[in-house]
Parts: sequence; structure tokens; C-alpha cells
Amino acid sequence: MIDRDNSRMMLNQIATSILIGGMALLITGVQPILFGAMVNEKRMTLDVMGLVIMAEIVALGVGAGLAVKLPLERFRRIVLAAGGLVVVGNVLTVLPLSLVLLFLVRSFTGLAEGVLVWSTACIIVRTTFPERNSGIFSIMQVLIQAVFASVLTSLIMPGYSWRGGFLLLAAAVLVCSALGAVLPKRLGPVAEAPPGPFAWDVARFLPLMIAFFQQAGFGAAWAYFEPLGQDAGMSSLQADALISTVLCVEVVGGLAGTLMSRRLAPAAGVLLAAALTAVSAIGMGMVSRGSIVAFSAFAMVFGFFWPFVMPYEFGLALKSDPSGKIATLLPAAQVLGVAFGPLVAALTIDGGHVRTAATVCLVLTACSAAACVVSMCGLVWKPLHRSVDRSS
Repeated sequence: MIDRDNSRMMLNQIATSILIGGMALLITGVQPILFGAMVNEKRMTLDVMGLVIMAEIVALGVGAGLAVKLPLERFRRIVLAAGGLVVVGNVLTVLPLSLVLLFLVRSFTGLAEGVLVWSTACIIVRTTFPERNSGIFSIMQVLIQAVFASVLTSLIMPGYSWRGGFLLLAAAVLVCSALGAVLPKRLGPVAEAPPGPFAWDVARFLPLMIAFFQQAGFGAAWAYFEPLGQDAGMSSLQADALISTVLCVEVVGGLAGTLMSRRLAPAAGVLLAAALTAVSAIGMGMVSRGSIVAFSAFAMVFGFFWPFVMPYEFGLALKSDPSGKIATLLPAAQVLGVAFGPLVAALTIDGGHVRTAATVCLVLTACSAAACVVSMCGLVWKPLHRSVDRSS
């Protein structure tokens, strides 16, 4: 699925980088499985599990953001070192650590995972079709998480529990990190980078805000997906089956977004996804109890547009800043948004009123759409249009 239009020399590097970034984000999809098993074995309480999961996700986003300060002249060394730290963090997790040490280990592991995600963004912005490759990256994330979760639950967890899961995760990251030897030793500036030093302005900040709020909306609803399904009348097994179905729909959505990325403008793609995500949030929050088919339909729309929007968020970042600096910060904004959404939902849900999570999703998505509309308004400021002109 990698673009043939990219230079032959870079094809294996693009594929390897996307694989490394997907492995770095793998933990975000299997945390409930691994840490849930730790709770079942009384290794930690449910409250502690929430703190550890949140800490690692936030650290991942922070790591991806701070990594932009790392020297690109040592790009390959940085990737290999970060991969090694992730492996060490996963191995240390299986040791009988205190809860404080476990919290610190997972936090530092998240920082290293963030560096790996940053490295993937650095490669993607230097490809011929970065928006399309960004879409491929989002598809790979879903596929890797789905395959790994299936292997964990069917082959590893029954016999080796969460310790075997973390060791398998360490082994997988080790193999992918070793493949990082094919990455460039150093990276130069993006070919379309304008002359002069980088300067922040509102136009360059807005794509990060758009991605943050949009991903926060998705995260708010996804964190409470199973309770939302049960509130609509589903059994636990039906809700789990729906989640698996939605993951498959996400792959289709990612493919659709990737294929349409050269035909649909970034702002239009973001607004389309925001509009239909808002519709799905309203539907999931308002369906009557027992309307399982209706809830499932809205849930699939929700799942379709989550990865669909990724190439368009990336396209907005590149249009605002052809140098690629904003695009390399985009994964940090997205990951932090996914962490922020569930936090807002948790603070607003009162008692058993889980449908508030759908309302939070709606509000955060509306904030993203509003920011996108503002970014399109040339009467407010001109830097965005100057950036677009330079990139066209």
C-alpha cells in the first residue's frame, strides 16, 4: 500500500517507519487487556490501573511533542535508542515492582514510545504524498492492534497472563526496532520548507487545536463504548462483539480516507468527519433502550470516521506549515486529545448517566469543527494564506 511515487530508496524506510510507529502506539490498544489482567490478579486496583493507563498515554503524547527538539542529524540512533528503552520498559513491567515504580516505568516507557511516533511523522512529512501515507499509518495502527489483541487473548493470556503479554510486546518492539537500522542516519529539512526561521502564529497553532479536540471527542465516546452499548440494551457479549465490528469498520474508514485524500481538501475532510461524528454522537446518546440495531449503526459511523479523518488533519498541518514542524507535532496533539476526552467524560458523568460521554464527544467535536471553520476564514488573519501559497 506504500506509494509507488515515493523514491525507490525510501520505500523500505517508509514501510519500516510506519511499522515502528504502529508498534509504538500498540500499547494504547492493548492496555485494557494487559492491565485488566493485572487487576484481576490483584496486582493493582481499578483506580490505580486508570492512573497508570492515563500516565502512559499522556507521556506518549508529551514524548512525541518534546522529540521535535531532538537533533535530526542523529535520527537513526535516536530511533534505535528509543526502541531499546521501550523494550526495557516492557520487560521491567513484569518484575515485582512497587506501584510507584510501576507508574514511573510505564511513564518513561510512554515517553520513549512518543519518540518513536515522532520518528514516523518525520519520515511521513518527507514523502511524496504525506497525507496518503498518514492514512496508511492510521490503518496500520488499527490492524496491528487488532492482530496483537487477538494473539494475546487467544494464545498468550490463557497460559502466561499479563506477564507473557508484556514480554511478547517487548519482543515485537525489539524486532521492529532492529528493522530501524534501514532508516536514514540523518534527516535534512523538508524540500518545501520556506526560507527563514520558524515562527508560531495562530494559523500554525490551529491544526494542532483541531486535531486535539477531534481526537478528544473520539476518545471520550470510545472509552465508554461498552457501557453506552449496554445502556442501549446490549448484553456484555453483544457490546464486545460490536467493538470488534467497529474495529473492522475503522480499517475501512482509514482506507476510504486514504484513497480520497488527494481528491478531498483537508478542511473539507475534517468538516465532513466532524459533521458525521456529531450525528453518530447524537444518535448514540439519544437511542431508546432496546434499539440495538440503531445504536450499532451509529457506532459504525463513529468508527468509520475516526481513522478517516487522519490524513486530513495531517493535510491541514502541512498547509499551515510546509516545513513539516507542525505535522511532526500532530501525533502529540492527537494522543493528548485521546487522553483528554475520557478525562473530561469522567469528570462530567454523574452516577450511571453514561450517555453523557456521547454529549462530551459532541461538544468536543463541535469545538474542532469551529476551529476548522476559523482556520478557513481569511478575514481573520493572512498567515495561513501565505503558507498555503508557498506550498502550492
